[in-house]
Amino acid sequence: FRVARYDELLQFVRFCITGENHPLRLPEIPMYLDWLVTAELQHGLTPLVENRFLGAVAIDGLPAESWPGILNALDLMPLTYRWSSRFVFLDEQEARQKLERTRKKWQQKVRPFFDQLFQTQSRSVDQDAMTMVAETEDAIAEASSQLVAYGYYTPVIVLFDEAQARLQEKCEAIRRLIQAEGFGARIETLNATDAFLGSLPGVSYANIREPLINTRNLADLMPSNSVWSGSPVAPCPFYPPGSPPLVQVASGSTPFRLNLHVDDVGHTLVF
Repeated sequence: FRVARYDELLQFVRFCITGENHPLRLPEIPMYLDWLVTAELQHGLTPLVENRFLGAVAIDGLPAESWPGILNALDLMPLTYRWSSRFVFLDEQEARQKLERTRKKWQQKVRPFFDQLFQTQSRSVDQDAMTMVAETEDAIAEASSQLVAYGYYTPVIVLFDEAQARLQEKCEAIRRLIQAEGFGARIETLNATDAFLGSLPGVSYANIREPLINTRNLADLMPSNSVWSGSPVAPCPFYPPGSPPLVQVASGSTPFRLNLHVDDVGHTLVF
């Protein structure tokens, strides 16, 4: 007999496109896979994918500083979403050129226009512009030393729902949570289709955000942790095969599978 093969990568790609997460059987000859993971897309302010409304929440305002797991609060949301964090890397030379262009723009704002025109010296100096020039020079030094890399970061949160009103409520909840963490966020409308296309794996040309960030900030902003849900079956060898564990609810309505055994040892202290 023939054993069915289920491919996790194919399942993930279909989930990205349609929002449906279910096992997909990989054909024996893996050709024309685009027929298995594609869906009909209707463009609009709220696009439709396979009769399911699509919402996109863009993170477009970054705070002055970051730390690891700065957006961990999104893990506690009791809803299904896909968080796309695309980073388009720039090489050292291109990053230095773009940073140098930014430094020159701020340098022109340090002294007033007429002081620059008539080559005069006055006490009127833009302190904020001087601070930005210093920060840009530090960024150029980091890019030259290759301690960090720079690139374009595009974070988008994609949601699906069969009811447009319910989808709008989910998008509003995520937007308010992101703004509460000190970020800027907006619900995409005219740019919804482009934001969705830019969130798909392998699409690097759509919805590129211009502000440069480095890889140190990228590591802080990317979702790098999640709640562990436990083992799906009890590990005790004396139980019947595939015995289910005790299911509880963790933070953010995440299901947690509680097993009291480690192999055949199940000592438990109950208070």
